[in-house]
Amino acid sequence: MTGLGLAADVRGAGRIRNRGLPSAWAPGLASGARRLYRLVMGGFIVERYWPGVTEADVRLAAAALRSASGADIHYLGSILMPGDEVVLFRFDAVSAERLVASGEQAGLRCDRVVPAVFLDDDPCS
Repeated sequence: MTGLGLAADVRGAGRIRNRGLPSAWAPGLASGARRLYRLVMGGFIVERYWPGVTEADVRLAAAALRSASGADIHYLGSILMPGDEVVLFRFDAVSAERLVASGEQAGLRCDRVVPAVFLDDDPCS
């Protein structure tokens, strides 16, 4: 039976197996994971004056911001105001400084970053 892997499954019955993935409780990962879960996120709006901006430009920027998002920053969407040549990007982040650094990494210049309270988070209310 060991050739089919059945004996290993029987011996491991009743235990949750990670199938070779790193465990959050492995040495070195547990403390980092606990720090990560304690991060307090807040809402932010990033304003960018962008002469000649198009919808395609904003979609490309949004894709870059999505890929740059991580545990401490979440890109939530954007608003294009073509008449004013302004784009507002909406984020949840641990800090404005971390948000600006992530934006620069994604190639986004941040003209202004302001804390914001998003009142439409719960569509049922």
